[in-house]
Amino acid sequence: MNKKRSRSHPGKVIGCVSRFHHQKRQADLIKSLANLDLDTGVVFMGQGECLEQCKLLVEELGLEKRVVFLGNVQNPFSILKQCDLFVLTSEAEGLPNVLIESLAVGIPIVSSDCLSGPREILYPSSDQTKILKFDECFEVGEYGVLYPVGNVEELSKAINYYFDGNIFLPEPLEKRAQDFSVDKICKMYSEILQND
Repeated sequence: MNKKRSRSHPGKVIGCVSRFHHQKRQADLIKSLANLDLDTGVVFMGQGECLEQCKLLVEELGLEKRVVFLGNVQNPFSILKQCDLFVLTSEAEGLPNVLIESLAVGIPIVSSDCLSGPREILYPSSDQTKILKFDECFEVGEYGVLYPVGNVEELSKAINYYFDGNIFLPEPLEKRAQDFSVDKICKMYSEILQND
């Protein structure tokens, strides 16, 4: 399935759902807007101790018309479905459920290549011990694009890469999300326990 986006597509919207905490690095996404088309905006969902800092950064960069802060949203899926892209900027994760949730609603993803989860979820055929270094270029996986943690320039390039229409998906994103269903995971655990 070839997912195309035109650079002339008006009103491109990036979604971001996470707690506002220094580890989540939402400021990187705000800074990356300076390198994106003027018709590209970001919708943030979540609360946290770094929210006010991010709002100040938006003001400092003059991006008030391009960034929306919705706070905690009871049903983020209804908003995510309307976004053109989902971005995760974390420097560390456990299992980033929000990536699986984004896949489940069929939203393309750009994610930091942090420990742990994004590479396993978005690029399962790659070397799972690899983590992109800060000075390396973004990588295109089967189900999304990975960029080095904290590298705003590569984040911008990865987003533009998608909006330029360069993403080829081997199957619908929703199908990849099914690999993480409760039934499938329970079956895998059961097989592991039986083999011990």
